[in-house]
Amino acid sequence: MTQNILKIENLNLSFKDQDILKNINLSLDLGERVSILGESGSGKSSLLRCIAGFENINKGKISLKNEIVSSDTYMLPTEKRGVGMVVQEKALFPHLTVKKNILFGIESNSNKNEIVSELAELFKIEKLLDKLPGQISGGEQQRVAFARSLAPCPSLLMLDEPFSALDDKLKQELYYELDKIFEKQELSILLVTHDREEAQILTSRSLKLSQGSLSLTE
Repeated sequence: MTQNILKIENLNLSFKDQDILKNINLSLDLGERVSILGESGSGKSSLLRCIAGFENINKGKISLKNEIVSSDTYMLPTEKRGVGMVVQEKALFPHLTVKKNILFGIESNSNKNEIVSELAELFKIEKLLDKLPGQISGGEQQRVAFARSLAPCPSLLMLDEPFSALDDKLKQELYYELDKIFEKQELSILLVTHDREEAQILTSRSLKLSQGSLSLTE
């Protein structure tokens, strides 16, 4: 039986009487990879922030693994949602080594060193563990960001334009490497992007978000 990871029902988000997201409905199953295409300002990042618990929604509900985490009257704290996120800015802690960045969210896990070793091998960053983020390249930083997001074993990994700051050659390398990693790990992925090629390579289903409304891609 397929396990539902994410379900969004009739979600509405507005700020100061301006509609940001309008009647959003979306479902994502275990191991499924879905992309949401849209231009800047279409509401893509706002949707991810709602799922992560960074924004209060005005109407509707969001469920993760069949548990309601957001509604107009309830909001489960972000740290209890079991989701991971990788963003364009990478958001690594500059004063921490690569290893300590990956360890950040799993310090209480008794298997933390094994987790770091496995992820370092998976993302080919074994030789970078003792370096600071400022001592490695942009592509290497993005690999570390992915490893850190996967360390707590999230039920859903959300990607917010994570490759937009990289050059085309590096993007292509990461696309195909990550596609293999996602498939091997059976990860549930929600990617927001404006890049159709990126969506085609990394996900199996694409939707379009325009002026706050979600629809099938053309």
